[in-house]
Amino acid sequence: MSFLSCEEMLAAARSQNLSLAEAILRSDLAESRLTEEASRHAMHHLWHVMEATSRDYDPAQRSRSGLSGGDAAKVEQAHQTELAQPEGQTDALDISSRNLSRYVAKFGPYPAWRDTAAHYFSCGEEMYPQLLADLDKAEKFIFLEFFILRSGKMWDGVEQILRRYPKVKVISTEKSFMLMRQFGFHPDEHECVEVKEGDTHCFGKHTVTFVGAPMVHWPEAMVTFDTTNGALFSADAFGSFIALDGKLFADEVNFDRDWIDEARRYLTNIVGKYGPHIQLLLGKAAGILDQIKFICPLHGPVWRKDLGYFIDKYDKWSRYEPEVKGVLIVYASMYGNTEAAAQALAARLCEKGITNVSVYDVSNTHVSYLISEAFKYSHIVLASVTYNLGIYPVMKSYLEDMKALNLQNRTFAIIENGSWACKSGDLMQKFIDEEMKNMTVLNERLSMASSLSDDKAVELDALADALVDSIQA
Repeated sequence: MSFLSCEEMLAAARSQNLSLAEAILRSDLAESRLTEEASRHAMHHLWHVMEATSRDYDPAQRSRSGLSGGDAAKVEQAHQTELAQPEGQTDALDISSRNLSRYVAKFGPYPAWRDTAAHYFSCGEEMYPQLLADLDKAEKFIFLEFFILRSGKMWDGVEQILRRYPKVKVISTEKSFMLMRQFGFHPDEHECVEVKEGDTHCFGKHTVTFVGAPMVHWPEAMVTFDTTNGALFSADAFGSFIALDGKLFADEVNFDRDWIDEARRYLTNIVGKYGPHIQLLLGKAAGILDQIKFICPLHGPVWRKDLGYFIDKYDKWSRYEPEVKGVLIVYASMYGNTEAAAQALAARLCEKGITNVSVYDVSNTHVSYLISEAFKYSHIVLASVTYNLGIYPVMKSYLEDMKALNLQNRTFAIIENGSWACKSGDLMQKFIDEEMKNMTVLNERLSMASSLSDDKAVELDALADALVDSIQA
């Protein structure tokens, strides 16, 4: 507090016409920037520690001054003992791991322990009974992400546990409480604590700050920053598809080889439409970037190293900036002739030095992979047969998905096919021009009647050259 003496405390109380206790509380809130609830919680915690210590009071253990019975020293000793790194715990580790453990123990503080174990479950059904058992053993806090949307076996089991603890507090946003009630959960049976952007809450050793992240990817979304250890609980931001296979941290896997495509697929398909909202969240994170030590998403590995690498990816994806310069070719073929043209173009591009080329069959590839690739590449070639004077249905659906997920800033090229009425090219260009944002369509086009004949070699070359020039521009 800012008071240097009891006299200053009394003067402040008199000047504000407050009780001494209220004046001290206001001063504490102004300095700590905590909510009144968090401040009182911290005081209660300190009182309980003092109370517990006094139970073991031994007059024989008084300090030399006689002013204390040694309780303060015992409190500090207990605190240090609990958080201290036990001797010999890391001796079997290599030097790099020992240094990391020492760092985490000092600044986390999370010392390393032996004789511990992590249990991995093959599926949620197998994990569920253990989840209920662990929740039932909770002593102080139960942390839940509200992701179960309706009553059923899973949520009913969790709710039964919560009902056994009528004094449990439900901490959430105003929007979250609204959605809980809509989906049939009854938070009003418990004490509801509504938090908003910038609020803090103390949970004993840890104090967290709440940061709003609407539409990443639900309107009530909020991330939580633990100011004690620098852990950012990022909700759906910085997540990924793919099973962990026993790993926990991103640096334990070959992320560039095995994970980056699934991370992009996760973001672009779930939150792709809301790039501006991700940018807003990244802007908020920029102010505390030097304080973030861990990124803990709901899905995928925890980040503790090279945070800038993944943040940069999110920045590019959410600004709809191509991740790489290259060509994505997506074809819709009925008899194999449009596919042959797509492959011929891919070969021609490689011959001309553009080897970063990927070719997909829109009919046999789940659209989520195609969306991810569209966010990755700078140039997209759409090759479609004409079907009932329209765009082949699965290609039309792909275009609709790109529009729905707000893909922008790409260069398109078109291959069209039609045996008697070739319409798909004009219709695809019309859709790109009128329904999508900030797109460029190359003037060069490969137009076929049924199959790729030898006399189309010039058109094929012209299209390949136009793509090469555009990529190298």
